[in-house]
Amino acid sequence: MAGLKTLGRIIETDVLVIGGGVAGLWAALRARESVKRVLIVDKGPRDWGGQASRSGGAMVAAVPPDEPEDFIKDLVYYYDGLCDQELWSEIFKSSYGRLKDYERLGYEFITDTNGCLKGIPQRGLDHVKCYLGKPFGMGGKNMVAVLVKEAERLGVGRLSRIVVTDILKRDGVAVGACGFDAINGDFYIFKARAVILAVGNGGWKVSYHHNTCAGDTAYLGLNAGAEATSCEFARVWNVPKLFGWEGQTYLLPLGAKFVNALGETFMDRYSPVLGANTDPHYITRAMALEAQQGRGPFYLDCTGMSPENRELVTP
Repeated sequence: MAGLKTLGRIIETDVLVIGGGVAGLWAALRARESVKRVLIVDKGPRDWGGQASRSGGAMVAAVPPDEPEDFIKDLVYYYDGLCDQELWSEIFKSSYGRLKDYERLGYEFITDTNGCLKGIPQRGLDHVKCYLGKPFGMGGKNMVAVLVKEAERLGVGRLSRIVVTDILKRDGVAVGACGFDAINGDFYIFKARAVILAVGNGGWKVSYHHNTCAGDTAYLGLNAGAEATSCEFARVWNVPKLFGWEGQTYLLPLGAKFVNALGETFMDRYSPVLGANTDPHYITRAMALEAQQGRGPFYLDCTGMSPENRELVTP
């Protein structure tokens, strides 16, 4: 122990959660149900909530009378049968309970005139719906706030501005982690009975309030010997050249259209039934073909949305 103290500050905990976003906060809350000492370590500001803090705060859930089995059928179609159906079944069967957990903590979802949750059908799928948080497009900050409040109530520790560089192992078992303070360079050693890596992805363009989503922490797990799964699935998104924007998940089903330089709703040529509400992969292909024929660039035209839907999506 004396040798470790010469290397840096030592902190001991029962469960160490690396990542302070929604996944990390939920992991910490669940861990706190079983152990006394839980610590979240995040490379960003304290309680910022990672990428979730600037998200729309929406979530996909099988809300009754929708059935989880129908959602699974949609995903089997979407992924050409390659998805982990047992995993999706577990996720969707528990999804409504997670939504109710958010409501219990004080988070608000948008409702219709009858007071029912407002579900937005997802593109190219018959059953899957996304439920919007308040305020529209910016609910993520409120989603993070209720989780942080609960973490504070339960005594979950949160340490910020710490860049974790390695998972520490003994006899093949994770026993902690180490990293440094991004502000002053101080070195930290975390000793833990269990380590949970709950971090975001990387590869996106600079977006709202985030410029450090490098996916670097995926290296931590791989380097520590964690198994990887579902890496064959790539996500395609239709975004501007220099900035990763959000909103099409809701705007297109609510009446917005992609148009080309001639003002044409070109997706009607490539997907006569669904138009721009088809799979984003088909939209990407269509945009490439349109650009080859000199009909780029492309715009998201919201003028065709109904007054009610425009009001809905106005924060």
